Amino acid sequence: MSAPPEYIKNPNTLRCFDINEVQYSVMPSWLTSWQQELYSSNFKLSSRHEEALARLIPLLLCGEQSAIHVFGSEIERLRGNTWAKSVSLLKEIEIDEHAHEKALQVLSSILMEPTDLRNIKRNARHFYLRLGNTAGVAEHFAQVAQLDACVCIIMNAITKSDLGREHLIAKLFDRIKQDEARHVSVSKKHFYYLGGNRILLSENKSSVSQKLVALLRTEANSFETLGIDPDALFSKLLNARQQ
Repeated sequence: MSAPPEYIKNPNTLRCFDINEVQYSVMPSWLTSWQQELYSSNFKLSSRHEEALARLIPLLLCGEQSAIHVFGSEIERLRGNTWAKSVSLLKEIEIDEHAHEKALQVLSSILMEPTDLRNIKRNARHFYLRLGNTAGVAEHFAQVAQLDACVCIIMNAITKSDLGREHLIAKLFDRIKQDEARHVSVSKKHFYYLGGNRILLSENKSSVSQKLVALLRTEANSFETLGIDPDALFSKLLNARQQ
C-alpha cells in the first residue's frame, strides 16, 4: 500500500481517551485468529480505500475507548453491591471493547496517517464527551444503547462496501457488529435496572443519532469512497432503533 504525499507513513497509536490497560488472561479467541490471519496474509488495499479507512477508523477507535471508560467506571461504581449479574455482563462488554480497540489499533498501525488526524480526533472526542454530559447514569446508558445500535448500522454498511465481505477488514467489522448488537441488549437492561423508562429512552434516541450523524458528515466522502451511500447511511442512523 503506497501512501499519497499528503499522508504520513509512520504508524501512530491513536488515543482520544486514557484507558485502563487491563491485561486480561483470556481475550476473545477471534482476536488472535484475526491478527494471525492479518499478519500472515498478502494484505491488499487500494490507496483510495486505505485513505478512507484511515480517516474513519479514528472515529471508531475514539468510540471504543470511550466505551471502555464508561463500562469500566460503572463496574467500579457497582463494586461490592448486590448487582452481581449486571456487573458480570458489563465486564463481558468491557473485554469486548478492549478487543475491538486492540484490533482497530492494529489495523490503524498499518494504514497511512491523515495529516489532519488531530482534527479528526478532536471532533470525535468532543462528540463522546458531550454524550457523557448527562443528568445521570441511567440517561448515559440510554445514550450508550442508542449509540451501540448506530454502530451496528455503520459496521454493517462497511461489511457490504466495495471492500467485499471476504476482506479481512470487512470480517473484523462484521465481528464487531455482532458484539455491538449484544451490547445494545445489555445496555438497555442495565438502563432499566437503573430506573430508566421508555420515555427517557425515547428522548435520548433522536439526540444521539443526530449528533452522531453531524460528526460522520465530516467524513461523508470517505464513506462514498468505500462505495457506501452516505445519505442512505445517515438516514438509517437517524431512524435507528434499539432492538
